[in-house]
Amino acid sequence: MESSDERRFPHRPSSAKPETGLLRAVAISILGHATLIAFVLISNEVSLRRTPLLPPAYVVGLASPGVASPLMSVGPLAGRVSQPAANPRPVDLPPVSPEALPPPPVRDIQAEAAAEKAAQEKLKAEAARKAAEESAKAATAKKLAEEKAETEIAAKKAAEAKANAAAAAKKAAADKAKAEAVAKKAAEEKAEAARKVAEEKAKVAAAKKAAADEAEAAAAKKVADEARKIAEAKARKEAEALALADADRRAEEWRRKNAGGGGGGLAGDRNKSSLGLAGSPDSSSGEVRGVAYTRYFNGMINHIKSNWVWTGESDHSLTTIVGFGVLPDGTISRPTIVERSGNPYYDQSVLNALRTTGRLEPPPVEHRQDFAQVEIVFRPL
Repeated sequence: MESSDERRFPHRPSSAKPETGLLRAVAISILGHATLIAFVLISNEVSLRRTPLLPPAYVVGLASPGVASPLMSVGPLAGRVSQPAANPRPVDLPPVSPEALPPPPVRDIQAEAAAEKAAQEKLKAEAARKAAEESAKAATAKKLAEEKAETEIAAKKAAEAKANAAAAAKKAAADKAKAEAVAKKAAEEKAEAARKVAEEKAKVAAAKKAAADEAEAAAAKKVADEARKIAEAKARKEAEALALADADRRAEEWRRKNAGGGGGGLAGDRNKSSLGLAGSPDSSSGEVRGVAYTRYFNGMINHIKSNWVWTGESDHSLTTIVGFGVLPDGTISRPTIVERSGNPYYDQSVLNALRTTGRLEPPPVEHRQDFAQVEIVFRPL
C-alpha cells in the first residue's frame, strides 16, 4: 500500500535517504536543546540548595529619645551600608531593652518554593517555545526543501518533456521529408515508366503507320504503275495511229502540192501556221524513226503550236529556226533563235510560244538524247 507521502508526491524517488537525514538532524537539534534546558534547570536547583538563607541584617543606632541619629538605619542590609557622617560626635545613647527590638522576619518557604516552581515553569515554557520554534523552522525548512525538490523535479520533467517534444518534432519532420522524398521518387519513376510506355506505344504506332503507309504506297504505286502502263500502252497505240494518220496526211499534202504546182492549201489563213522540224519523220534525209519518237515528236509540235500566237501577215518568206533542249523531266531549256526571219516580232512570237509551253511530257528514255537538242522551223501558211 502506498504511503501518504507517496500519494502526495508521486514524482519523489522511492529512496527515503534525504528525508531520514533531515529527520535525524531535527531530532539531534531537539535533543541538544532539551539537554541544555535540563542542564540549566539542574544547575539552578543545585545552586539554590547549596546557598543558605541568611536572615536580614539590621544596624541599630542608639540615640537620645526624640533625637534622630544620622547613624541609625533600620532595614535589611540588601547591599546597602550607611555611610557615617564626617567627624562623628559621641552621643550618649540610652540603654535599649531587648523587648524594644523588632522581631526578625519570618522566611516564607512556600512562597519561595512557588517562586522557584514558577521560574522552573517559565524556563520549561521558554525551552518548549524554543523547541517549538526550532521544530517549526525545521518543518518549514523541510517543506521548502520538498517544494524546491518538487520544483526542480517539475522543471526537470518539463525540460525532458520539451526535449522529447523537440526530438519528436524533429523525427516527425525527418520522417515527413523522407516520405516526401520517397513519394517524389516513386512519382518520378512512375512518370518515367509512363513516358517509356508512351514512347514504346508511339514507336509501335509509328511502325504500324509506316508499315501501313508503305503498304498503301506500294499498293498505290502498283496501281499507278498498272494504270500508267495501261495509259502508256493506250497512248502508244493512239500515237502510233496519229503518227500514221499524220504521215498519210503529210504525204497527201505533198502529193497535192507537187501535183498543183506548189500553191493552194491554207496559205490565206492568218491564224494558222505550219511547223517543220529539221530531221523530222517527213524530212528529205529519209531517216526512219521509231513509233515512240514519232508519237513524242507530234505531241511536242502540237503542244507548242497550241501556245503559238501570230497575228501578223501570212508572209511565206518569214522563216524562223529556233533551238532548245528537252530535259529528262520534260522542261524546255535554253530556247534560242538559230536563224532569224528578219521580223523581230515574228521571232519574238516564236520564243513566247516556247516560254509559254515551259514544260512537256518527259521524253521516252530511249530517245532522251534525241530530244536533248531540238531545232524547229516556224513559217506561216
